Amino acid sequence: MIEKHGLDVKMACHGMRILRSGREFLETGILQVDRPDKNELMDIRNGKYKLHELAVLGQKDGKLSVVDGLFAEEFNLFYKALNETKLPSKPNLEKINNLLEEIQYECCEIK
Repeated sequence: MIEKHGLDVKMACHGMRILRSGREFLETGILQVDRPDKNELMDIRNGKYKLHELAVLGQKDGKLSVVDGLFAEEFNLFYKALNETKLPSKPNLEKINNLLEEIQYECCEIK
């Protein structure tokens, strides 16, 4: 893939999906598995985008970073969502444990 497209298009597709899914989860609290942007993700996977369209590396705050391209746009949107999310900073472990117990009892039919 790298020889053919100049980058690992499969990893680029997965990276974009994860970034977008994470951003959407931070914004809405919902993890959307069936991707509405499936066609664009498949375009990335199939090599439609060149490396410079996806990610241009450069210096940002003295560190090597993605400074331009689709990934830079997605990183910016992700960090904006992270800073503005209404999700709690820590999980409610008591609620999670209660849900897990409920599911286990239901699945195992233990009453």
